[in-house]
Amino acid sequence: KKELRILKDDDAITVHEMPASSISSLSVNISTLNDSTLIIATCSELLQYNINTNSLRSVFQSNNYCIRALWKYKDYLFFGTYGSGFYILKNGVVKKMPLDNYQYLLYTHCFMPDGNGFCWISTNRGLFKVAIDDMINAYEKNLSGIYYYYFGKTDGMLTNELNGGCA
Repeated sequence: KKELRILKDDDAITVHEMPASSISSLSVNISTLNDSTLIIATCSELLQYNINTNSLRSVFQSNNYCIRALWKYKDYLFFGTYGSGFYILKNGVVKKMPLDNYQYLLYTHCFMPDGNGFCWISTNRGLFKVAIDDMINAYEKNLSGIYYYYFGKTDGMLTNELNGGCA
């Protein structure tokens, strides 16, 4: 059985038993959404746990693709999957983001902002640089395309297999 626990003094105290749907799922990542909410990424769903109310709910289900990467930016939570691209969650609404032309972003492993208004996204087929504002606009305006800068072997990389995680 899987449980969500908190550390208090020297004890791990169970605060919530995980739902049956996520029992067989590996918990891949965890992040804060705000002061009272945790986001838990598994291989079957994205869960939202409210610390104040001790409530757990599913905000996204993906039975075929593990949710691997989480990145919080302002009111937006970006999350990447292993095989289904990346998504943005805001105020309980999840939207799938447009992919690159070759669909390399189907396997999104990491989001890394650079401090210059861009986010670098690693995949197992190369590295992408994208304006954060472009991704936000795609979410807010339901745009069907985003301009991505792509870096791969032809750019001097010895490998384009960037499938490790990051934090």
